Amino acid sequence: MTEVCMPGYDCFRCIADQCSFTCCMQWKISVDEKTEALWKERGRGECVTTVEDSRVIRLNEERNCPYLTDNKLCSLVIKEGDDAIPHTCKIFPRQVHVFKKHTENALVACCPEVLDLMKTLKPSDWTFLENVTESFVLSVRNEGMKVCLSPERKGHDSVRAYFYILLDLLKREKTVKRSGKYEEKMKNFLKDDISELPALLKAISGLPHDPYDSLTEVNELLLDLSENYREKGIYTDVLEPVCELAEALEEEGICEEDVKDRKIFNGWISSYDAFFKEYLVCELFADGLLPDSDLTDLTVMIQWIAMEYAVIRHAIFLLWREKGKNLSWEEIRTVMVVFARMTGYDIGDIYEFFENSFDDVVWEWGYLDLILALD
Repeated sequence: MTEVCMPGYDCFRCIADQCSFTCCMQWKISVDEKTEALWKERGRGECVTTVEDSRVIRLNEERNCPYLTDNKLCSLVIKEGDDAIPHTCKIFPRQVHVFKKHTENALVACCPEVLDLMKTLKPSDWTFLENVTESFVLSVRNEGMKVCLSPERKGHDSVRAYFYILLDLLKREKTVKRSGKYEEKMKNFLKDDISELPALLKAISGLPHDPYDSLTEVNELLLDLSENYREKGIYTDVLEPVCELAEALEEEGICEEDVKDRKIFNGWISSYDAFFKEYLVCELFADGLLPDSDLTDLTVMIQWIAMEYAVIRHAIFLLWREKGKNLSWEEIRTVMVVFARMTGYDIGDIYEFFENSFDDVVWEWGYLDLILALD
């Protein structure tokens, strides 16, 4: 079976106690059946609990793993080695997807060291995409990655165009499924859409946007996504300052000064454009397509990635303005890690979120365009 890895995958090394934001705190750490049996055998059964039908480590009062030492190391690994810890702890932040003819190895953005690695990547590092063509939906995913990697435009502008293509393919799919020869016909439609990409991008770039509506909507999304975590007192050091600023913005209403500040912010953060492009592509590779996903699933995941990205940018904007219109890379990275962990849902939970929050699971193009109207 062919094995492909995102750029930098083999270079990743956990820096353990040197990490700025340990993965051993404040979220659900899965416990596999084998580890649970081992822990029960060794008198640690009380350290496993069930949360939302998932078997996880029971965190202590500080919401840390009970085996996390004061100097941010794992006491189980120190005393008993890697065999004593759950599979999740062994592989994080790595993510492996096994398809029919190949395996994909990715790194997820929930780890600060992974974000540091993403800063070093460049479009030419993604050399394997042409070799992964076992299905139509994989071809669609790969074309989306190539669209986003283009040096001619910002990553979020590419996502806007790619989402338009996905919606067009979904419309065509309904007819093709009834007529047969699905793979062949859909690949031809994809080829046609990609050939028209330059015209599509030109049309999108000329569309007017209401910056007041865009800021209002993304500000509301940030508060909605944060609500559950704030209620549970999770990630408070990062979330509370951001959400208090968002609540003040909501209460006062978007004004001309807010719009002007975001324009200034866009200029300031443009030095990170290449990084955000790689970030979006890495997210699409890691989470855009699971082995059993179809075209609708891919479309829904693009929505999720776009929403996560828009909210992250907005959180950074709010802190940037509060802190004298400047932030360090370390501050940006911390915000990204927190929101990446907050949005690390299973696809079933993502569908449920969209079903509860929107009229339809699949958005109209105008809504994604609204939240990504960042410039």
